[in-house]
Amino acid sequence: MASVEERPEFRIVLDTNVAVSGLLSPQGASHAIVDLAVHHRGRIRLGASEENRDELLATLRMPRLATRIESRGFTPEALYMLYIILTEPAVPTTLWRGQWSTDPDDDAFLATAFAFSADLLVSRDRDLLNLKQFYGCQIVEPSRALALCRAAIGQVG
Repeated sequence: MASVEERPEFRIVLDTNVAVSGLLSPQGASHAIVDLAVHHRGRIRLGASEENRDELLATLRMPRLATRIESRGFTPEALYMLYIILTEPAVPTTLWRGQWSTDPDDDAFLATAFAFSADLLVSRDRDLLNLKQFYGCQIVEPSRALALCRAAIGQVG
């Protein structure tokens, strides 16, 4: 795998928790990653599968998030559409199924990372983070992912 600085693009998959934080919070590493993806679309590419997108929409529709979403002036559907726009066309994961994580729900993100040829899978989930790597894709927390994204675009700090 080429070093971060040599790659023309940096491919990232965000798990649902990180995607929600990135879309809802006006600060923090998850938001900064989403912001870099917006402002550096040619260099930072976000990937997702239909399964990942469906989980995101279901999560955004949870009553516990309603107040936060409304206070930001959005609807769950508007945030979902923003995420659709930010991500590449959905990657098909149907050809690559299996159980790699101790939590079968996490396998959808691993399959997406593989199908998208992701450099990073960004998560706070211990089951995923304990894997550390999956077919050349690093599995890291948002703060580490942010540092790697900034390095990929030549941004310091």
